[in-house]
Amino acid sequence: MLYKFKNQLIERSTVLTMAIINLTDDSFYAPSRVLATWSDGDPFPEQYFCQRVSKALKQGADIIDLGACSTRPGSTPVDPLTEWQRLQPALQIMLSRYPKVPLSVDTFYPSTVARLADYGVDIVNDVTGGDSDMYEQVAKHRFTYVLTHNSPLGNEAAVIDYFQARLDRLHRAGVTDVWLDPGFGFGKQTQECYSMLDFVAVLRQIFDEPILAGISRKRMTYEPTHTTARRSLPATIACNTIAMMQGADILRVHDVEQTRQAIKVFEAFKDV
Repeated sequence: MLYKFKNQLIERSTVLTMAIINLTDDSFYAPSRVLATWSDGDPFPEQYFCQRVSKALKQGADIIDLGACSTRPGSTPVDPLTEWQRLQPALQIMLSRYPKVPLSVDTFYPSTVARLADYGVDIVNDVTGGDSDMYEQVAKHRFTYVLTHNSPLGNEAAVIDYFQARLDRLHRAGVTDVWLDPGFGFGKQTQECYSMLDFVAVLRQIFDEPILAGISRKRMTYEPTHTTARRSLPATIACNTIAMMQGADILRVHDVEQTRQAIKVFEAFKDV
């Protein structure tokens, strides 16, 4: 599979790991948060942020994904200004200390995307599926765009139509690099998420774009096991392994070290 990082095409045959680092105080999995609380004028926790990034990279993360606005169910999104106040210091640190690391920003604000060009960002991870303003900004700055299915599952034909229609719009807008995200947890109940997980293999057959699976510690992992997000790592690894077997190319995760182990086992099995 070919990926564009730092405006260069890179071929990778193994599954990639995208490490989640949340610049929020309310993301659903508390250990993923860099900010315990947030108010105007608070200093950015630079040392802790660098520790988190360095640890993820040492454990084998291929991509760092920064999110400054929680998208958990029931959350109230912060405004674009607050999102940028959280993002900018982290982006400056990434640019100065980790300039070669592929970088993703989790945002659904076109105005935020318009600010990213000078910070070495590669990927815009938009959970909403986007609109014409978003597509215009992504195309203008030549970012890779993560296109998320963010509605109830419906039927297989509806999912295919969803992705095909938006891919057509993205390409007409000038976006050349797109990843598909099945949208686990977005508008879907747990059983729908498992149906979508099964459907990943069909998406792989139909579309030529990389597929990103964002399952880590979500409700689909802890509801069947009657536990919590904090205790759902084994279930997350199981779901991610199924996703890889179905054809997922990128895993967006909280737990890099354990995910890399699962990927290595999967790759060893695949090579038999």
